[in-house]
Amino acid sequence: MKFPSVPCRFWLVILILTGCTPHKPLPDPPRVPPENAETDAPRAASIPRWFSFNRGDFCEIPAPSLAPAIDFVPWTEAVRVDSAVLAADSVTGYFLVNRLGLLAFSDGIPRLYRDGLFALATAANLMLLDQAPVIHFYRGDFFAAPPDSIDIPVMVRVQGETMTPILTKNGLGIPGDAQVTDVVYDGEVWRCSIKQNIGQRVAATYRRFRLPGSAIPGTGGGNGERPQYPVLISAGEFRTARSAAPWTDAPDRLHSLLSGLGGKGFEVRCLTPGSTTTTLYRHDTSDDDAPGLSAAAILASGLALALFSDGTLFIQTGQSPKAAFTLPPLPPGFQYGRCVVSGGTLFAAWEETDFYQTGRAGFIAVNLGALP
Repeated sequence: MKFPSVPCRFWLVILILTGCTPHKPLPDPPRVPPENAETDAPRAASIPRWFSFNRGDFCEIPAPSLAPAIDFVPWTEAVRVDSAVLAADSVTGYFLVNRLGLLAFSDGIPRLYRDGLFALATAANLMLLDQAPVIHFYRGDFFAAPPDSIDIPVMVRVQGETMTPILTKNGLGIPGDAQVTDVVYDGEVWRCSIKQNIGQRVAATYRRFRLPGSAIPGTGGGNGERPQYPVLISAGEFRTARSAAPWTDAPDRLHSLLSGLGGKGFEVRCLTPGSTTTTLYRHDTSDDDAPGLSAAAILASGLALALFSDGTLFIQTGQSPKAAFTLPPLPPGFQYGRCVVSGGTLFAAWEETDFYQTGRAGFIAVNLGALP
């Protein structure tokens, strides 16, 4: 399957965002406790560029509040950034945009790659195997129409503009009407959840397996060969593999970056260049009623940053002291999500949410070198 390359066709004049709708921040948003209010308080980031996903592409817009209005749909059917990875060269980053394509950032330039599969299935769990992006596809009937007879590969790898299946339902030995709704890779073995409608109920099973060597990018072959040693596992084993790691396991640099959060409860999805996928760390508190904050973090050579969903950005470059900034406020009902860095630019996803549904979505580009 070939990706038709799609250039960004709309480049508008950058507008100053004084007309944005005021943003209602999360309760008690995180802040580094200032020792000197003039130097340590969070500062506004430089004037950014805003982009939204629209009509099968992405285009530049003045602000999220001015993006074309669209109907809310369940997140599995919405055009939104699902996940992100960063290549080992620290120059290339990827956003997996559900129902649209793979958005690649090289030296700070975004480029969208599309394929017909994105219109047929939910795309999730972007990973890197031998530095090639790998995408998980599945179809479900909880929010959408029941799957039809079209055979959707479970996982594909992307090399250049070509997508090649590396895992199929036939390879796993499961019926065609079953769906692999989630996959987890720990660097050695894979685990997956499988759901199948049987009469009036949904049956869930879980399996552990290894991909054959020929399915790994750079070794040739693949094409959905049967995985090695697929065995049934318990729901508990799968949940353990999918669950967040405790905050005590987080890297020291992440601890240092977020030391000012004190007793707040939060989750951080951490990305490092060349890593297979992100790692989720959870910082729990004794206060069960404390607001749960979420962030996307990047730990790279000479750079550590964490972006919270309300736009609070913690960053440290080189040997400089850590600093706190605020990205431009989003309208009520919007939030920031996954992020990558490419060419000295921070690209961060944003989306409009309403419980399990998503409306407008896109991303922001901020020049890290222009931060005050």
